[in-house]
Amino acid sequence: MDRSVTEKMAAPTSYANMVPEDYLLASLAPVWRVRMKRAIDFLQETITRIPPPSWEEVAEESAVSPFHFHRMFRAVFQETPSQYIRRLRTRRVINHLLQENSSVIEVAMRFGFSSSQALAKNLRREVGMSASEIRAISNSEDSTLKDKLLLKLGHPKSQSDQCIEAELAKNIVFRVEHSPEIFASVEEIDQIWFDALDSFYQRKLKDKPEPALIIGKTSDLGKNYNAQTFWIGRHVNDNKQANLIVPAGTYLCCDVVINSISAYTAIWDALYNKLLEDGLEPDSNGFTIDIIQNPKDVLSNSPGQVHIRLKLDEKRSAVEGHKPTPIRKKTGSRAARII
Repeated sequence: MDRSVTEKMAAPTSYANMVPEDYLLASLAPVWRVRMKRAIDFLQETITRIPPPSWEEVAEESAVSPFHFHRMFRAVFQETPSQYIRRLRTRRVINHLLQENSSVIEVAMRFGFSSSQALAKNLRREVGMSASEIRAISNSEDSTLKDKLLLKLGHPKSQSDQCIEAELAKNIVFRVEHSPEIFASVEEIDQIWFDALDSFYQRKLKDKPEPALIIGKTSDLGKNYNAQTFWIGRHVNDNKQANLIVPAGTYLCCDVVINSISAYTAIWDALYNKLLEDGLEPDSNGFTIDIIQNPKDVLSNSPGQVHIRLKLDEKRSAVEGHKPTPIRKKTGSRAARII
């Protein structure tokens, strides 16, 4: 693909980092930043291991004395190593349960639980729900139930009920900009998002420096996940290669670095607040577009750079007197599909 075409798709000014671990590590002295970063990297690398690594093993891996490690980890990340790994596993399990119909035992084995009973016990402890109750949320007409559940599994913030992801979302710079017509070669997503990206990348993008597109309908916003339609694909140069054409128009946009569904949920909450603050309105016949700049990194569980677009109703938004200039988000508060 023509590189200039890719660059025209998204030319972000800067990315808002929505990775809470990066935020918490930033204030540490360099030597401790390296050690604690190695600790969380090791925990994430071994997230599906049965049994999970002991905190003494994590301490050794990160070159910290076991005598001090447990207290140091909790001081930095505001939860113990075991609480951290349980929360990450639980979030992945819940995202899978909301999108797939795999048996509970299959889900347990995939995400590092020794049995379906162990998974059930973990879910009850972490979120107070069973697997069937979580799956019922995906069919609920109230889409906020899912959002609240996923935000509950965000990184805990000291002395607050709000997760760090929601706090970081307050710093996102949103902007209104015109997007040219986009020609895309896509296929409908009929499986969990991460698996769909992996399959598409292996077949279409491997060894190519191209972003991946995830496209949805604005008319689906607010519907339960099972009632929404999403496509995954890539940008192509003309309509002869395309099977989906996204019309030119005005979009509300932001650029973010994310590593979790909790962060993605917080971003959509902030985006909806931006609509309310600035008198903007989504185009009911338009599209939402996620441009994943580094799909290879995302598939290796590294943070992903994502350019998010929501099509605006230009006439109805103009009635509110909106001026399309960048405005920093001042107060924080939806999501369905990523990581």
